[in-house]
Formats: sequence, structure tokens, C-alpha cells
Amino acid sequence: MRQKKEKGIKAKIILFDSWYASVDNLKLIHRMGMQFVTTLKENRLTSLSKEGGYIHLQEIKWTEEQMQYA
Repeated sequence: MRQKKEKGIKAKIILFDSWYASVDNLKLIHRMGMQFVTTLKENRLTSLSKEGGYIHLQEIKWTEEQMQYA
């Protein structure tokens, strides 16, 4: 993405506090082809796929594959 190069960002993974974990920021990072590591408040909803819809974080059933670092 052009923005990434213009800003001189070379990182592939972004680490930040939940304060910055807005949907707009997460989508921007994703569009830039980067990964992120952050914390989310336990009352948040998330979606693991477009087909799956939104669920509470506590309801996620993690598989071994999802637990692997990509």
C-alpha cells in the first residue's frame, strides 16, 4: 500500500494497546498487508470470518491451527 511506503513503515507486525484497537485502525493495518497484536476488552465482539458473524471473544473455540503464529 502506498501509505505504508510514504510513511517509511517497514514493520510487518504492529503491537499496540487496546486503546488503539478501534475497528478503523484494525482494518487499516489489515489493508496495509500487516499483522497486529493487541489486547481487546472481554466484552468486545469479533468475527473470524465473513460467514461466521460476530461472537463474544470468550466464545471463540481456538484450534491448534489458529494458535500457531503465522
